[in-house]
Amino acid sequence: MPKSGDTVDINKNGIFVNGLEFRDRKFGLTEKLKISEESLYKTIQLRDNEIFFAGTADNSFDSVYWGVGNTSQIIAKAIPLW
Repeated sequence: MPKSGDTVDINKNGIFVNGLEFRDRKFGLTEKLKISEESLYKTIQLRDNEIFFAGTADNSFDSVYWGVGNTSQIIAKAIPLW
């Protein structure tokens, strides 16, 4: 998970953290939200207490769409179920 000081780059090729591929190019909610994929492209430098949330599913409604979160907003621990 990207953390303070990391650079997150979202572009036509996918999501990259510090230049390494984090997730491939799958932005599955653009049609539903009626936005262009290009509107999601950005570079984010994470500051202290900021966190970038990224799901693995094509339609994960994560930081790609709503931006970074603050660590003070975390009130529980996520545990994957499968």
